[in-house]
Amino acid sequence: MSVFPIRCCRAAMLVCALVATAAQAQPPARPADIPLSAFVAGAEFNNLRISPGGSYYAVSVPQEKETVLLMLHAADLQRAGHVKFDEEAHVTGHRWVNDQQLVFVVATQRGRLAQPRVNNTLYLTEAEGGKVRAATKQMVWLHDTLRDSDDHVLVGHFGVAGAPGVSRMDLRNGRVEINKVGGPPIAGPDYYTDPAGRLRLAVGYRNNEMFPGLYRRSDEGEWLLVHSANETRRGVGVLGFSADGGTAYVVVEENEGPDGIYSLDLSSGELRLAHRDPRVDPAGSLVSAIDGSLLAVRFLDGRPKLWELQPDAAPLVQLRSIQRAFPDSLVLPTSYTRDGKQGIYLVSSDTDPGQYFHVDHASGQARFVVALSRQLPPALMSPTEPIRLTARDGLELDGLLTRPVSAKGRPAPLVVLPHGGPIGVHDAWGFDPEVQMLASRGFAVLQVNFRGSGNRGKSFRERGNGEYGRGMINDLEDATRWALAQGVTEQGRICAYGASYGAYAAMMLLAGNPDLFACGVGNVGVYDIRRMIAYDSLGSRSGKAFYAEVMEGVEPDSISPVKLAGDIRVPVLLGAGDRDRVAPPEQTRWMAKALREAGVPVEEKIYLREEHGNFLTENRLDWAQRLLAFLELHIGDTAASAKNDSPSPDHAVHLRQPAPAGARGP
Repeated sequence: MSVFPIRCCRAAMLVCALVATAAQAQPPARPADIPLSAFVAGAEFNNLRISPGGSYYAVSVPQEKETVLLMLHAADLQRAGHVKFDEEAHVTGHRWVNDQQLVFVVATQRGRLAQPRVNNTLYLTEAEGGKVRAATKQMVWLHDTLRDSDDHVLVGHFGVAGAPGVSRMDLRNGRVEINKVGGPPIAGPDYYTDPAGRLRLAVGYRNNEMFPGLYRRSDEGEWLLVHSANETRRGVGVLGFSADGGTAYVVVEENEGPDGIYSLDLSSGELRLAHRDPRVDPAGSLVSAIDGSLLAVRFLDGRPKLWELQPDAAPLVQLRSIQRAFPDSLVLPTSYTRDGKQGIYLVSSDTDPGQYFHVDHASGQARFVVALSRQLPPALMSPTEPIRLTARDGLELDGLLTRPVSAKGRPAPLVVLPHGGPIGVHDAWGFDPEVQMLASRGFAVLQVNFRGSGNRGKSFRERGNGEYGRGMINDLEDATRWALAQGVTEQGRICAYGASYGAYAAMMLLAGNPDLFACGVGNVGVYDIRRMIAYDSLGSRSGKAFYAEVMEGVEPDSISPVKLAGDIRVPVLLGAGDRDRVAPPEQTRWMAKALREAGVPVEEKIYLREEHGNFLTENRLDWAQRLLAFLELHIGDTAASAKNDSPSPDHAVHLRQPAPAGARGP
């Protein structure tokens, strides 16, 4: 490790220059003038946090080969200190533990992999100067900062026989005071402590179960089972606690409809339904910086909304006031001072990647601090609208539609963008740089939460069982035809594009709808289901159980794009990472080979050192350039002009000739 003098830290000088000149930056005149590098570069700043006493900010400055942690004086944004490790080390996960100190971890790039991996050391640094040391000699991770102590934190660690535990660590000497309280009789527990730092709940697996159980620690120290997901097949999670620690709030799946929020009496173990949204599951919680109690729960029904447990609590009153100032945005508090009188808020939206504001709650004044990305002006982004539609079997679907501002309401070429996963994953309203990149070049984007997606409860998720390559794909087709009927796009100007499961879905859409789509793109996809089941199930109970559930009654070859390549009649672009262990690159090679053998034009790119999605900026930029060039050629203005020129049939046939045998994509 090397910690350089402040004058040598390029990132430290950069942050002050950016803050000072942000107001002077000249935005591009049109969305199309925004360079592609701005969309793929990621945030310029992350995780801005105010110190408990309010004197300092801490913020991370990510770059491709390193991430620097900066400490700034809150009053004037002058540098107080910084932490910079050797190249290819990324400081991440920083938290203030008292007025003067922070803890953090470091991720490093290892071997041939581009994506950094977090190491096993918890570090401690000073706000002034940035002097760094290991917080302890043991392998630990931060569990809680303990608001009632400046000298101690709670850390997770591995104890006897590898079982994890939670104990107090002295920040002054790094000594971990091993908690003598025994844990519950379960494997791999996640522990939850109340606002006073007392160990109260655990979620984990007993006797080789497939699904976890929720356990509470009684006043006598005994661990008691509250809810067994293995017996009920209803999952469970923890949201937070009351200020006195007597009540916990947990999420429990329901057999029909969205998940419910239950209050749990930690003395009696009684569960009572406290709230249930009619459409969507709980998506996040808001906790008081003053007493650690659960204040509100966030729901994502189109645009975000809150269910307030304590509507008269000062933090919620303040949050509502700030939200009124930004009516079309999501306002999230990221950190508060110890007394709750000052806070940092991240304000973002579908058109704004995010801006940090410092709010003085006593005066009601909000001061802009820094934007996550100055290169993406909100005024030039395209709005994303929540949508609802009905599938062919009557199932209500929701999703998102982004229409490019350049189209001015006219039909535009459309990219159908299925999400990955697919089970339990969903697309949510907010800023999506890839969607905005596509819109900036004139493409509309349709995202659909098809059956099997998350956020709509257990029953909606289980509607995906047995529908992996059937009902889910039908939902995407129905949504595409809905967009056509709504005048969003025109026949012949639609492309299917996705990553992971989305790549699979894109190929299935092409195979099943040869006249609906003009092209297809798959990145890090799975295309041979039989081989993927064998790969995922090797030594894995969870892999076997997953496929047994979602593939129930389905013959794998009947829903494998490699077996259906002969039904695809439009050009295809494929990408993959050569180190991907989720969707091995062989899947992409098999798909490309099958398409060539079927006479389908295909471009193929395998990125070195990359895994399930590109990490290196040069590779993200290369993929963006390939993607946009491909879309422009087949559904953009170039394609429209070519159609108007009425090429001869002979020329059209020539465009569909396969690459020479054994040829590889660029």
